Amino acid sequence: MRTIIREVEEVLDAIDFPLNRMPNQAWAARVPKVILALGSVNPQSELSQITGWPEDRSVYGSRRIIGILNGVWDESIGLGSYDEVRRKCVQYIEEAGIFIKNPDNPERATNSPASGFALSPEAVSLLKAYGTETFETEKARFLSQHGSLRNRLAQERKIGGIPVIVNDSFTLNLQPGKHNELQREIIHSFLPIFAPGSDLVYFADADSRRGYLNEELADSLNLFELKRDKLPDVIAYLRSKNWVFLVEAVASSGHISELRKSTLDRLLVECSASPVYVSAFPDRATMRRFLSDIAWETEVWIAEDPTHMIHFDGEKFLGPY
Repeated sequence: MRTIIREVEEVLDAIDFPLNRMPNQAWAARVPKVILALGSVNPQSELSQITGWPEDRSVYGSRRIIGILNGVWDESIGLGSYDEVRRKCVQYIEEAGIFIKNPDNPERATNSPASGFALSPEAVSLLKAYGTETFETEKARFLSQHGSLRNRLAQERKIGGIPVIVNDSFTLNLQPGKHNELQREIIHSFLPIFAPGSDLVYFADADSRRGYLNEELADSLNLFELKRDKLPDVIAYLRSKNWVFLVEAVASSGHISELRKSTLDRLLVECSASPVYVSAFPDRATMRRFLSDIAWETEVWIAEDPTHMIHFDGEKFLGPY
């Protein structure tokens, strides 16, 4: 298995695919397997056997990709992780030109159950050419069509800083800094794990306050005026439970204390959803500085341990696992 994965890694390196710059390194490590999954090959195959669009007219959605990774590539990914597959892995592969979205129907809606991806013809040609005398020619052809994703991301960081993917059609580049990096982790990791399927209502750049606001959703929830200086860093709405998450990114200050919670409670008195207050920290060391002042009936999330949460909720979550 390792041989064909290593070959794909070398192809990716040749076209400047930034595996080491992806925010989630667990999914970065799976990129070669995801590419091979769409190429209809298995660990015993040769890279020259890979297929893609249009010879293979299959389109692979996130759930199908998870099934292949688990069944063929020795992974154990939860079936509920389909949104992670797209945001933390597939989106980068598509942006590099290796995948094409809905080649059978480019007008298909993103949220359609039939939506999916296929290996692009130029990616198939490049992968098949690995180890042959035509590889350099195919590499040059691929880069002339799609360019270097590593260079594009580096330019985005230089111009705008930290890219935050809001949805398939909107990415916002935040200024570099620990606070904005933590906001990205809240949106890319915390929400998919603890509020899967939630809708982002608001977040903003810590420096410029330039950001994202879903005004229609905010109005429908009767959220307080979203132009105050008392706003939480990230607001999201989980429709299935009618919960509104108010998350503070605490890189150096701004946790949800008793006073902060009291202020937000007052502002949310007319909100039609139940509030869930979260103080988000980058690591345990930062959390320890604020631990004695965290308000009861709130939550704490630590980015370095993204699948766990600490409940300051009295008897609400008391009980055996």
